[in-house]
Amino acid sequence: MSTQTPPAGRPASASNQAAVGDGPNPTEEGIPQNQGNPDIDDRLLLEDPDVILSDDFVKVRQELDEMKSKFHQATSSAPEIDRVIEETRRTPFTSRISSLWIKDSRKVKLPTYDGKGDPKNHLAAFQIAAGRIDLEPDEEDAGYCKLFSENLSGSALLWFTQLEPGTIDSFKELSSAFLKQYSMFMEKATSDADLWNLTQGQNEPLRKYIAKFKEVIAKIPGVSHAVALSALRNGLWHESRFWEEIIVNRPNTIQDALFRATNWMEAEEEKLSLAKKHRPAKLVVGNPTKKFEPKDQKRFGVNPATNAVGKPSPSKGRYNPPNTWVRDESAYCDIHRVNGHSTKDCSVLKKHLIELWAARELANFNIEEFVESYHKEKEDSKASNPPEKKHKPNGPGTPNTPKKRIDVIMGGSKLCRDSIRSIKRHKKSAAIQTAVGFQSNEQTPSISFDNSDTQGLTGPHDDALVITLDVANFEVTRCLIDTGSSVDLIFLSTLQRMGISKADIIGPPAPLVVFTSDTSMSLGNIKLPVLAAGVPKIVEFIVFDRPAAYNIILGTPWIYQMKAIPSTYHQCVKFPTPAGIGTIREDQETSRSCYLMGHRLKLK
Repeated sequence: MSTQTPPAGRPASASNQAAVGDGPNPTEEGIPQNQGNPDIDDRLLLEDPDVILSDDFVKVRQELDEMKSKFHQATSSAPEIDRVIEETRRTPFTSRISSLWIKDSRKVKLPTYDGKGDPKNHLAAFQIAAGRIDLEPDEEDAGYCKLFSENLSGSALLWFTQLEPGTIDSFKELSSAFLKQYSMFMEKATSDADLWNLTQGQNEPLRKYIAKFKEVIAKIPGVSHAVALSALRNGLWHESRFWEEIIVNRPNTIQDALFRATNWMEAEEEKLSLAKKHRPAKLVVGNPTKKFEPKDQKRFGVNPATNAVGKPSPSKGRYNPPNTWVRDESAYCDIHRVNGHSTKDCSVLKKHLIELWAARELANFNIEEFVESYHKEKEDSKASNPPEKKHKPNGPGTPNTPKKRIDVIMGGSKLCRDSIRSIKRHKKSAAIQTAVGFQSNEQTPSISFDNSDTQGLTGPHDDALVITLDVANFEVTRCLIDTGSSVDLIFLSTLQRMGISKADIIGPPAPLVVFTSDTSMSLGNIKLPVLAAGVPKIVEFIVFDRPAAYNIILGTPWIYQMKAIPSTYHQCVKFPTPAGIGTIREDQETSRSCYLMGHRLKLK
C-alpha cells in the first residue's frame, strides 16, 4: 500500500500515520516516547528515533507560544505567568555560548554596568579584569560573553534580555551591539583646545584652577611640555603671583610648573588664613531710639561741595550716631608710632596706595621707605614751621587757642596727577607765583552783582545754585554749580538718557575723595560740548555711577574756563561773553526740587 510523505519541516498528521498499514504502531515498544518534555508534542515525534530538533523547529514553537499569549491577553487581564517566566529564560546567545560552563570566577571582581556612564570605559575595564580569569583559548570568546552579561544590571540587563534569541555568537558581536545601544553616553575626546579654554577667575583660588588643569591634561595623551606650559600661562589670572613666577623663572616641564604651583597654593591659603586671624575688630554701633533731623541740615545728607561722591545714608529717616572704633592695643602702627591699629590698616597708607595706583607708580612702592620719608617730612615740617609764641589775651573775648581750619579735597585735578609728588609740585608753583605776584595779562570786564539780581527770589533762602545748560545738543536741567568740587562730574544715568553709550567713556578709572576720606572710583572721563549763554566750551567730565539729585555737577575747572562768578545769594552765575556779561539764572523751585529728591534718596 502506498503512502504520502509529508512536506519537509512538517510532521506527519494522524491520518497519514493511520494510513501506514504495514508499519509498526507508534505506541509499540522500541519507538521513542515523549518522556515528560513539555517542549515536544507526542504527535510531532517521527518514526526515526534519531530525530534532532532544529532551530527552525524552535522558532515554530516560539510562534505557537506567541499565539497562545495573544489569545490569553484577549481573554484575560491577569498577567501571564508562564509568559513572564519564559521571557526571563530568553538569551540572545547561540547554543555554542550558552552551553559553555565557566569555572568559579568570583575571585576576580568584574565591573558592572547599569546603563549609565561611558560604555567605552566600561568595556575596556571589563576586558582588563576578565583577562585575569583562567580560560582555555577555545573558551575565551564564549566565556567573555557570559561574564559580560552576568555583570549587567538595571536598564542594561533589560536591554540584553530583549535581544533576539540566537543573534549573538561572539564577543565582538556583543560588544558592537552594546556600544551602539549606549553610544549617546560616550564622552567626547579631550583635545588641546579644552586645555586652552581653561581660565582662572579673578578671585578663584589657585588650587581650584590647578585641579581643573590637571583633570583636563590627564585626558590628553602625548601633549608636549611647550603646549601645556603655554596653556597654563594663558589661563592664569594676569595679576597672579604664580603667573609672574613662571614668566620670570620659566619651568622646563609641565611637571616642574605644577610642582611649583603647590608652594604657591600653600602660600596663598596661609595668607588668607592670617588675614582672617588679624582682621580688625568690628564696629560697635549704638542703637538709636529717637528720630533726629538736625535743623541745619541743608542738602540730601551731604554738603553740596561733596554731593558728587557723597554716599547716601543707609538709614531710613533715623539718626545714626557716629561709629565707635574698638582699639586693638596689641596692634602697632609704624606710621603714627602708636598702638591701636596695625600699619596695614592705617588710613594714611591706604590713601598713599590709592594715589600711587592712580599715578601707575604702585610697582615701585616700598613700605619701609614710605614710613621713613613720612617721618622725615613731618620733622622737616616742624622745623620749617615752628610753633608760634603764645601771647596773653588782650581781652576777655580773645580765645586762648588758635582757630582750627578744615580743608576739603575732591581729587581728580586736571593740572596735576593724583600723586603726592605731583600735588606737591603744583603746590610749590602756587607759592612761587604768589611770591612774585602773578597777574594775568588778559583783559576781562568787571563783574558785579546788585539788588536787581535778587528780584523775584524768595528770601531768606539757603538754596544751591542749579542751572540749565545745553550739553551735546541736549537741554540738561539740574546742573549744580559747586565751587568746592575740583572736577566736572556727569552721572552715567544722564549719559544714558542722552543716548551716549558706556563704550564712549575713555580713560582709566580714577579715585574721588570726599571730606570724610571715603574713596570711590569713577568709570573714566568723556569730553562733551557745553553751550552757556552762547559761549561754547569743550568740557572733560568725570563719569560717576551713583543715584543723585543732579544730572551734572560743574566744579572749579568749568568755572575757571568760563571765567565765571557764581553767587548762591543772587541765584545766578555771571561770565564774560563777546556781547558783554552773560547771566544764567534758575528759579528756586528747581533747586528745592533737587533738595527734595536728594532727601528721598537718603531715606532709601
